[in-house]
Amino acid sequence: MTAPRALGTTNGIDLSPDENTLYVGESGSGQIWAYDIRGNELANPKLVKTFERDTIDGVRTDIAGKLLIARILKGSIAVLTPDGTVQREIILKGKEPSNLAFGGNDGRTVFVTQRHGGYIESFRTDREGREHCLQRPDC
Repeated sequence: MTAPRALGTTNGIDLSPDENTLYVGESGSGQIWAYDIRGNELANPKLVKTFERDTIDGVRTDIAGKLLIARILKGSIAVLTPDGTVQREIILKGKEPSNLAFGGNDGRTVFVTQRHGGYIESFRTDREGREHCLQRPDC
């Protein structure tokens, strides 16, 4: 796949629910980018949000298109709309969340890995994750 701009240190990536947009988290710059997917090419890069440098890691989307961003060194998960508006910050017990995934029976439990300590935290959310929905034929 080719990209229209040089990518920084890419950490988290995920697709929009319709699979037409690729979201890319660049940890070094703290930026979240959105790219239109056109076959094997990425097009129309849009800067979604800039956080502080070195404070983002994993990226996931829910079925409504919201982005959940692991805020490493901040100890939280930022919930953003696709236009970059931060709707809320979910404060975690650990201070270095590195990645996240939706799971559980209904896909509304978010599991978060912590870089130090070797453990996983979880919390509930109002929408199931995009990747969890892909596993169901009725979604």
